[in-house]
Amino acid sequence: MKKRLLFSLMVCSLYASEQTNYIELGFGQLKEKDNFSVESDKSISSLGKADSETLYFPYVGFNFNYNLNETSSIYVNSQLGDFSLGSNIKTPHGSFDFGFTTNFYDEAWENPYLTNEKREKTKVKKNGTYFTYGKSFFASHEFSITHKYKEVDYDKDTLTKKLKRDAKEHTISVDNNFSSNIKNLPITYLTNVAYKIYDADGKASSYKKASFAIGANLQINKRFDLTLLNSFARKDYEEHNSFVDKKVSSDIYGFMSTFKWNEPFNYKNTYLSFQNGYIKEEANANFFDKEKKFALVSIGYKF
Repeated sequence: MKKRLLFSLMVCSLYASEQTNYIELGFGQLKEKDNFSVESDKSISSLGKADSETLYFPYVGFNFNYNLNETSSIYVNSQLGDFSLGSNIKTPHGSFDFGFTTNFYDEAWENPYLTNEKREKTKVKKNGTYFTYGKSFFASHEFSITHKYKEVDYDKDTLTKKLKRDAKEHTISVDNNFSSNIKNLPITYLTNVAYKIYDADGKASSYKKASFAIGANLQINKRFDLTLLNSFARKDYEEHNSFVDKKVSSDIYGFMSTFKWNEPFNYKNTYLSFQNGYIKEEANANFFDKEKKFALVSIGYKF
């Protein structure tokens, strides 16, 4: 389900694995221009910029955590179609978080570059593992480093050998969060640096991506908090793409905000979340240009 792009577009692992049990339901809207999306036109006449599409989608997220003892726990969670099963262990030397991930359902075009014919969909499987080490070096600081590995498998890929998209994907990300106060209001400054290697069977579909994100979370009071996040990235493909006659590269930038209202109307253990964001990818080939705007409203229950 491609709606998971709403959050992967903002990079990352800025938030450590959630230890609170919760279930969250919501509804959102996505406006996008993306030739690689299966929501784009089934038939295109040229390899130019994508037309705009508007999608409406439901959202379901949850986390179930079980404490084995005072220092270790196991959990299952799901966000926008991605499912994780993992464990968290706390030691005097830091915390360790590790597990397995899979996607319930994802789709892509068998050949996204096909023109003047109907493009057909194919299923995409993504299975992997992750490992995170976290430590606080002083009272107002949190540090973590994460390695994620995924194997990406296209059920049917009709592209030439040089453009085959089955891949092994590695992502390393480093987070540093710093806590402070502004006029007695708690604020956390968020930073993330990440590097992804998408090692595809076809070198023209292989790429490296470096990204940086910076933001802040402001706790207005016990009931309201606001998170703002800006992200910047650079993506470079390894070899010449024969369809667009270029070695593709792109710059990516985006913005996301989240406003959370805890215990609305005095309903205990509940919260309302309002999210919106924007991301734009500008490439040296028009076919690779992308633009996404989204808004999401959800209600959650913590237990």
